[in-house]
Amino acid sequence: KVDYLVHLDGHSHLATTHFERVGIEVIDVTTAHVMIADLQAREIIDDKLENVLCGVDFGNLALIDNISKTYGYSTAIIRKWREAINGGLRSQTRHELVYGNVSGKRVILMDDMISSGGTLVHTVDLLIANGAKEIVVCASHAVFSGREYYAQLQQLLKYDKVKIVMTSDTLPLERPGYGGDKSLPYILQPGQTIETPNPAKKQVEMQPMTDLMGRVLLAMMRSKNTEEIRQALGREVVVQRDPYELFTEMTGQKVERPADVAIYRQEGNFEPLAQSVR
Repeated sequence: KVDYLVHLDGHSHLATTHFERVGIEVIDVTTAHVMIADLQAREIIDDKLENVLCGVDFGNLALIDNISKTYGYSTAIIRKWREAINGGLRSQTRHELVYGNVSGKRVILMDDMISSGGTLVHTVDLLIANGAKEIVVCASHAVFSGREYYAQLQQLLKYDKVKIVMTSDTLPLERPGYGGDKSLPYILQPGQTIETPNPAKKQVEMQPMTDLMGRVLLAMMRSKNTEEIRQALGREVVVQRDPYELFTEMTGQKVERPADVAIYRQEGNFEPLAQSVR
């Protein structure tokens, strides 16, 4: 009995399609504009370097397209895909910069969440290898899964070219049950120790989303339909589209869709999704 779903940075055209097939309209609201406004106000993003927007994969191309049109930034596109190994029983992830030039530029790297932090580390390594001069990391949701996230994000902070790693407070750091509470990773600056009074830290920053959530809830309460919600929230609504079609529209190029190599266990046996779903 759900008519519509409003969510923050879902970044999944596939999920949106599934909802719409059962009659649930999806309104995808992004936290990205709040983060960029803060970074601009603090002059972390300025005109001294050319700014290039980049996502961690094709999944958030709709967001990259939205932001680039709003602020006039150029774009770079990374393709992430999985290829089968061990006869299809396992897969490994590949990353490739397939469009855009980041050499000597500031890259604003957008992701929908920080889970283990592994994808961000691999993506930043790829951007540095392609000559990025500065990198600003913005990820919407601080999932912080397991324990490895802390070390992975500390590794990101240690890169001189990574100027800031920012997430939002959409998820609480205080968590009951399995996994327990989470902490914002930080590193000490050279010459500092934990015993130093007020040590200078470079840390993951958490951007508050209270005002955005207030605007979203107000729009939902005041609007008579989903179109009015979209109009009230304006640029902060991202229209999800097929990322491969959008890639062609943005670049004039075509990329083949990767073959499905993910697998699942059914009655004790592994089966390729390509055989069981298509």
